[in-house]
Amino acid sequence: MTILTPGMRAGLASVLASGLIANALATDTASSAPAPNASTSSAEKAFTPPSESAMPTDEFKKSVKLGEQIFNHTQKFAGKYVSNSLNCASCHLDAGRMPNSSPLWAAHISYPAYRSKNGDVNSFAERLQGCFVYSMNGKAPPLGDPVLVALESYAYWLAKGAPVS
Repeated sequence: MTILTPGMRAGLASVLASGLIANALATDTASSAPAPNASTSSAEKAFTPPSESAMPTDEFKKSVKLGEQIFNHTQKFAGKYVSNSLNCASCHLDAGRMPNSSPLWAAHISYPAYRSKNGDVNSFAERLQGCFVYSMNGKAPPLGDPVLVALESYAYWLAKGAPVS
């Protein structure tokens, strides 16, 4: 029988925690596209989504604006699909605009992609469905649902001009 001193236990706990964190970070990237290189990271940091004043003025604006409302106030505009107190903007800061905080515009240009979480190549709409199921502990709006179409419209507009590899 091996007896661990308090120092050994702390060291072991640190090693185990590091392994769990590394595994969690790698979960969604397994077998997906290679990590972005330094120039891609610079481009992402340099990209700025369109300003509110650049919102489309045609019929598309209605869908973009609804998507923005759903994104920022998910409980109010898509509450039937959410079972916790989160909104999309709870995870994707500054209305999905902030670099390095899972910006919505970057997600839009990153799909379709393989997701190890469900072992499939997902479209962007399917990824949005995953947010409702896994992050908001709710149910996925069906493909083609006005909630998904509006969120896709908002993401598409935010990604306008974003560098695509």
